[in-house]
Amino acid sequence: MSAHYQILHDTHYHYDSPVSLAQQRAHLWPRPCAWQRCTEQQLQISPDPTSRRNALDVFGNPLTRLAFERPHNELLVNARLTVEVLARPALDFNQSPAWEETCSALTYNSQPLSPQLLDACRYRFESPYVHLKRNFVEFSQSCFPPGRPLLLGVQALMEKIFSEFTFDAEATQVATPLVEVLERRRGVCRDFAHLMLACRGLAAHRCRCVPYVGFGVLPGAGLGRFRSDQQRATGS
Repeated sequence: MSAHYQILHDTHYHYDSPVSLAQQRAHLWPRPCAWQRCTEQQLQISPDPTSRRNALDVFGNPLTRLAFERPHNELLVNARLTVEVLARPALDFNQSPAWEETCSALTYNSQPLSPQLLDACRYRFESPYVHLKRNFVEFSQSCFPPGRPLLLGVQALMEKIFSEFTFDAEATQVATPLVEVLERRRGVCRDFAHLMLACRGLAAHRCRCVPYVGFGVLPGAGLGRFRSDQQRATGS
């Protein structure tokens, strides 16, 4: 048994002055997996991009690269897709390994790693927006007492962020330091996803960024006006 969802996603930007050059990355399609598939998808863009190319990001998520090389005052992106979600067994979080076991498995010990562990190791390190600080350990340590199954700890961390933080679309920008988000307890989904990644990255758990919507405005710079619009939203 499955459920079908029709998703309409419209983005409309008005610029203060003509933008002569723009590079965009649109994350608008769901990642294919065993329990969901995209059965129909359409992407309409105005003005027409100079180039358009479908690709995968470093995490394997679909993206569309767009380039605009003619002046334009606005950008319209209309995505239409139909997604089929299949039934799947519920996860038993109690059956996941203790978080210390996961940490130990990803710690260097000079022994060959399995392909799965080798792939997981690349998520241990910092990224441009996720820096590993002691503040994040202190914030999350109550969620990971000794011996707690990893997925139960992650669930507790998610609930802690949900209960202690306020969604505020005006509180942060893409480059707002994560330490500031933690101090102010305000932000958007992107900030909360980055916070989860930082908290668990310190314990060497496997985390990755999963984008679900791909347009956000960054300041223009360079010859003429240049904009690169991108946004990531969830962690898994």
